[in-house]
Formats: sequence, structure tokens, C-alpha cells
Amino acid sequence: MKPELRPRLPWSRIIPGLCLDVFYRRKRDFLADCRAMEAKLGPRARVTGMENIPSSGPLVIVANHLQGPGLWIGWPVALATAAVARARGDFTHWLVSVDYDRDSVEGAKKLIPGTRWAFARVAHAWSMIPVDPQKPGGAARGLLQLVREGKVAGVFPEGAVQGLKDGLHDPQPTAMRLLVRAAASGAVLLPVAFAVEGGTLTCAFLRPEASAEAAWRSVTRALAERGMDVALVAGQQSRPR
Repeated sequence: MKPELRPRLPWSRIIPGLCLDVFYRRKRDFLADCRAMEAKLGPRARVTGMENIPSSGPLVIVANHLQGPGLWIGWPVALATAAVARARGDFTHWLVSVDYDRDSVEGAKKLIPGTRWAFARVAHAWSMIPVDPQKPGGAARGLLQLVREGKVAGVFPEGAVQGLKDGLHDPQPTAMRLLVRAAASGAVLLPVAFAVEGGTLTCAFLRPEASAEAAWRSVTRALAERGMDVALVAGQQSRPR
């Protein structure tokens, strides 16, 4: 089944300026871009559970990595970022991988040339925390600094999933360890379940959890209760339960 949601970026509002900012290594108003994307979605976007967003204090979003042909991960990110800003006036700093892997027909992962440079520049422009899978220490320091400052961060425990496997991927041990350290440092962990239902991108903020394991279980349970393993991975609706 082809995905029912194929949003298109507000091209003139984002792309030319982002390209220049990436080239000149300048900071960019990521929240403004997120709001433009949310407006582009219009009625094809739905946010629930806003009451579960703490009004202040360090916060780490724990979300499933919803991406596939026709749906870039930036759309769920934009929806959640704009919602958090409405709820507490805070900017969300997302952890993003600087390595973009693709699965070949044989299943072997290959690094797409030039993506490390490009992703690092985009992360800088949008005030994200770059994650080098080979050197996760920098991401850990960046995340814990945000926690100490009482700010908001977003983490995808599955990592940068680009494969063709249906359903949720297992959380990466490194990501879970980061969440454990963040919680131990005083951060509230806020599970967020992203899905595509009936042509609508949904963002469900769930009840805060005290541990990384509980937060991830909350995400998986929320998706399962909707009668699906996940709503959209690699361009296919998941199998009904």
C-alpha cells in the first residue's frame, strides 16, 4: 500500500535560505521553519496530549523514527517542535545522525558520499546535536548540557532508520544509555508516538516517564493500541494487529 501522506515542503520559504545558511555555516530559525511546515500540513496534522508536556524544567522527548518514501522525518519533528513551543515557549534541540546509511538490495549498508558534511552543516544551522555513531561522547555532552540548562531535547532511540523493515526497530543501546544519563541528571522523559492514520500525521504526547525503558514501552504500547505495529515505515502501512 502506498503512503497516504506525501507532504511537500514550503519550498520558497525554507530551501533557498537553508542552502545559503548551510553553505556559509550560519544559524537559522528552526522553529520558524517548523511552523511553516506545520502550516503546510494544515488539517492533515493532529497533535494530542499537550497537557502531558511539563511547563518547565529539563525535558527529553523519546519518539519513534517515523520515516519512509513520501514522508521525511522532518515532518514529525516539525509538528512536535511547534507543539512544544506552544506549550512552554521552549525550542527543541534534536539529536541527529551525521551518517546517512542506505540499505542496498543485498542488505549491506553504504554511506552516501557527502552526507556527513551536509548533515553536520544542517545540524549546525538548525541548532541540533550531531551524533557520530563512532564517537557518541560529543552527543552525550551536548544532551547533558541541555539538561543542566533546563532545556528541551529530542531523541530517536531507534537511530536513523532507513531500512525496509516493517514495524519499530529495537532501540539502540547507546541511545538508551544517553536517556538513562539524562534522567539521572534530572530530565523528564516524555514519550511521543508518531503515526500516519487516514492520511493524517499524528503526534501524541504521552505521560512522562521516569526511566528510558518505561518511556520506550509507552511509545510501543501507544502504537500497538492503535491496531498497528507502526503507522508508516518505508512507505507502507503496517499490518493490523
